[in-house]
Amino acid sequence: MSDVSLLKCGNYNNDHLLEAIHQSIKNISFDPAVLAGAKIAVKPNLLTAASPESGVTTHPEFFHAVIKFIKENKGIPVLVESPAFFHIDKVLKKCGYEDIIIKEKIQIADTTKISVLKNENGKKYKYFHVAEDIVNSDFIINLPKMKTHSLTYFTGAVKNLFGEIEVACEDRN
Repeated sequence: MSDVSLLKCGNYNNDHLLEAIHQSIKNISFDPAVLAGAKIAVKPNLLTAASPESGVTTHPEFFHAVIKFIKENKGIPVLVESPAFFHIDKVLKKCGYEDIIIKEKIQIADTTKISVLKNENGKKYKYFHVAEDIVNSDFIINLPKMKTHSLTYFTGAVKNLFGEIEVACEDRN
């Protein structure tokens, strides 16, 4: 069973968000000291080039607060995202991430570099292509945007990772 901490944040004030992150970490008894020196894949939901006010993507101030938390605990954040629409640079700019990436000197993963993960006992799929920076990370911090979705009814943590995993069908391997 996983520990979960759910807190209400009434706004996107960065200090307020950072305080909530600290409280959530405390609530689940996670020791942030383990982040020191660790490569941490940070996966927001940046579906498309949309303004933060649209509610379509993970808010940039939430992302920024998480980055600050990682860095204050001496972790090494890497943004991992492959938008469904538009090039990553355009999406980062429109979604309000560009200045944060520059200010915080955040590495952006090359999601075209993949690793093949094998599951020989898989009933349907035995191979998965996964972004290398996900596989080579010590931790993954998933920052989904809760919203409706035509296929899965809503997007959340699992749906947010779909873009980084490609199922390799057996007949292609």
